[in-house]
Amino acid sequence: MDIQAMQKSALLTMLNLNAPPPSAATPRASSTSSATWKVLIYDEACRDIISPLLNVGELRALGVTLNLLITGDRERVPGVPAVYFVAPTRTNLDLIDRDTKRSLYDAFYLNFSYTLPRVLLEDLALRTIESASVSRISRVTDVNAAFITLEPSLFTMNMSRSYAKLSSRDDSEIMACVDAIVESLYSVCSTVGAVPIIHARPGEAAELVASKLDSRLREALRSRVFQESSSASFRRPVLILVDRNLDLGTPLQHQWAYQPMTHDLLGLASNRIRLPSGPAGKLTEYTLDGSDFFWAENKAETFPEVAQRVEALLKEHQATVQSLQSGTEDLSTLDDGDVTAGLKSIVNSMPELQRKKRLVDIHTNVATALMRHIQDRGLDTLFEMEDRMAASGLLPDVRTLKERIGPDGKGTADDKLRLLLQYYLAGDDKDKEVEGLARAMGDDVSTLAVDYVRKVRMMRRIAATGQHDDVKGAGAVLKDLVSQHTALSSGLGWLKGNVKSLLPLKHKTPLTRAVREIMLKPAAASVTASWRVMDPRAPQGKAIPQVASKARDAIVVVCGGGCYAELHNLVEWARDVSASTPSQPPVSIVYGSTEMAAPSDLLRQMEQLAQPDTPNLT
Repeated sequence: MDIQAMQKSALLTMLNLNAPPPSAATPRASSTSSATWKVLIYDEACRDIISPLLNVGELRALGVTLNLLITGDRERVPGVPAVYFVAPTRTNLDLIDRDTKRSLYDAFYLNFSYTLPRVLLEDLALRTIESASVSRISRVTDVNAAFITLEPSLFTMNMSRSYAKLSSRDDSEIMACVDAIVESLYSVCSTVGAVPIIHARPGEAAELVASKLDSRLREALRSRVFQESSSASFRRPVLILVDRNLDLGTPLQHQWAYQPMTHDLLGLASNRIRLPSGPAGKLTEYTLDGSDFFWAENKAETFPEVAQRVEALLKEHQATVQSLQSGTEDLSTLDDGDVTAGLKSIVNSMPELQRKKRLVDIHTNVATALMRHIQDRGLDTLFEMEDRMAASGLLPDVRTLKERIGPDGKGTADDKLRLLLQYYLAGDDKDKEVEGLARAMGDDVSTLAVDYVRKVRMMRRIAATGQHDDVKGAGAVLKDLVSQHTALSSGLGWLKGNVKSLLPLKHKTPLTRAVREIMLKPAAASVTASWRVMDPRAPQGKAIPQVASKARDAIVVVCGGGCYAELHNLVEWARDVSASTPSQPPVSIVYGSTEMAAPSDLLRQMEQLAQPDTPNLT
């Protein structure tokens, strides 16, 4: 399942005035609708949906000459239609009503990111009739695209502070968050064109989301507003819903792969980061997505491996430049015809050369920024300790840990707090040791997150560690990069530092183990034996046959915030299973979450929940 391509296709149809686009992959202004100049109006949420999918060139190819926020000041643009893509809120409908009365555009194509409530639809109809502007509304469509696809196998609902909201003492806040999750998941099902079999971890918000989504899908099937895929290759997926409390360790763990490190250390959000550049330190924005071949190929690789490949990319670029320079010098010995051909070849190679130069600059800057954090905070050692705890349950001795998290230890307060929490989550009956270690961190370090995890552990023995499998390569061997790398000629001498080349232990996260049980149905299913199973297509209350729950496609959703480490672990497992069962269809995983929460964000939410006036509901 490529959910990003599916959502993009739906948006291209919307922008083509609800007609199928000439090509979902490479839109061209070849159809009548595409050739029509139009204005795109969106709210902030829908702008975030469009941003990872369509660039300015693609919008222009579809005839979009202006793209504007619905809340901004807009002048009348006669002679063109307007495509609205907004959430169906009272505020947005008021603004649409105002625009129709002012006749800002010749025709209004209204597209809503999720289902427009009937009461608001009737109110809009009444108001446009009263103002004699109803004839300007050409179409009203529920696009059902209330989620953001960042990658072919990754989507987020962009709900900030979702972990704290789902654990709030305010029931109305919990229900508002649950309802928003249900709307997003209904949009996902609509986009995929499938009614999934739902599996939910019981006892927390995920079960409530599953129940409400089950009812929503049943109603849609009864009213026949839900269109399932008619493709011959269609396979019905499972939808696996879990709460963040299933595993608090993985999202807090220091990581060693390129994408998770960029998310944690450089604030990767919506496939973008901002880094200081130049003498003045002005922030420059970089986009890291599938259009960047180096990012696509290396985002799951360990940092030392990425550093080697950045160096190789730089050397390749320099060799190409030197070859071109030599070619220009040799032109003086050629006749006029050969000179012309040689110059043409050089000119034709320049765009690709400039593209690679830009990639070299981007990833050199990103790698350099990551390296500064690693060296200043000792992150290689932190990862080594935490990875061993998560994968094998081997805990460091208390003395070593106390030295590492004490006032003289390397790292920020959050780094030390995360290491302590990994120790707490990886072991049993460690309350007394953790209490002493928390005191050793010093009075200036908040330990509210430790208090919160203690409360969660008291109420639920959550599975927060992975299980030991095999190790990649020869094992968890530690090697110094000093002997393996040379300094980049661009000045990246940091590769001569004492950063360890760590080979992470291969293990399954608690989420991957749960997904494995649900999809493969092993004889002894211990993790998911008590989980709720719902089939919106089956009669209400009827038991779901075990065979019906087997699938090769899964949509896995974490309520309360996801992380790239979980995504990579699932993708790696799916790849291994597919390789081991070549006679069966490949296993396909789509990972979604209420938000992609950085470790520091999750810590702040835990601290909020630990406050006396904000008790959690776990």
